[in-house]
Amino acid sequence: MRTASSTSDNPKAAIRIIGSDFVHNGECAQGTGCAHGIYVGLIRLLHIEHSRFFDTQAGHSIKSGAASTEIIDCDITDGPDGTSSYQVDVPYGGSLLVEGSRLEKGPHAENHAYAITIGESGVRQPTDKLVIRNNTFSNDQDHPTTFVRNLTATPAELVGNKFKGQ
Repeated sequence: MRTASSTSDNPKAAIRIIGSDFVHNGECAQGTGCAHGIYVGLIRLLHIEHSRFFDTQAGHSIKSGAASTEIIDCDITDGPDGTSSYQVDVPYGGSLLVEGSRLEKGPHAENHAYAITIGESGVRQPTDKLVIRNNTFSNDQDHPTTFVRNLTATPAELVGNKFKGQ
């Protein structure tokens, strides 16, 4: 797993993922820890559109250290067998847009507490805006889940989201 000081970080880089499937990613290997469905370091932009993250195992479905993360019209769902931790983790802050997406915590999710987290590992990226708009979130667990946990000083704008479950 890369850290925020990785030599492969590139603050000028942009990654665009469109129309892709990430299925059953994130397996844990003994002695090496767990991976994530996708994990990018400190880059300028991570843009994910019309993509699916399904049945992620153990890690987060999307973990982004980008200065700006955009997730548009995606399915980020555990399904009946997924054991992911967070659906979206933006651990160092940074601007975030999650729009028109479907997020689901499955019955076997390893982390019951949160679906989206922002700034959990300390805010290192400028966080100009946080917009979570027109998404559907389903919690299929027997535990309550907080939809967005924001540890930055920037207020999160939550508009038009629909919720099902605890």
